Amino acid sequence: ATALLKREQFEAAGGHYLQATKLAPERADAWSGLGFCFYKVENFPAALGALQEAAKRAEPMPGNLFLRAVVEDKLQLFEEAKVSYEAFLAAQPDLPDEVWKAEQRLKTIEKILEKK
Repeated sequence: ATALLKREQFEAAGGHYLQATKLAPERADAWSGLGFCFYKVENFPAALGALQEAAKRAEPMPGNLFLRAVVEDKLQLFEEAKVSYEAFLAAQPDLPDEVWKAEQRLKTIEKILEKK
C-alpha cells in the first residue's frame, strides 16, 4: 500500500489499506493510510471515518490532526474542524506550511461560527 501511495495510486493503495484494516483492525497506521487515500480521492466522509478509527487505536500524529481538520472543514463541520485545527496547533508540529494554513482557516472558521 505504501509503495502505491508513493506513486500516487490512491485508489489502489486504498484497497490495500482497507484489506489491512480487515486483517489487523488494531493497526492505527492502516486506518491512517486508508483515511489519507479516501481524502485524496475526495471521499471525505469515509476519510473522516477512517481517521476516527485511527484515533481510537493510537494517539494521533500532527499530520493526522491536520488531515482530520481539513476533512471536517471540507464537510463544513466547522465546530469540529476548529477543535481539530486547535489540537494540531497545540501539538506544536514542525510543519510550517500546515501551521500557517491552520491559523488562516481558524480565522475564517471563527468568523463563520460568529455568524451562526
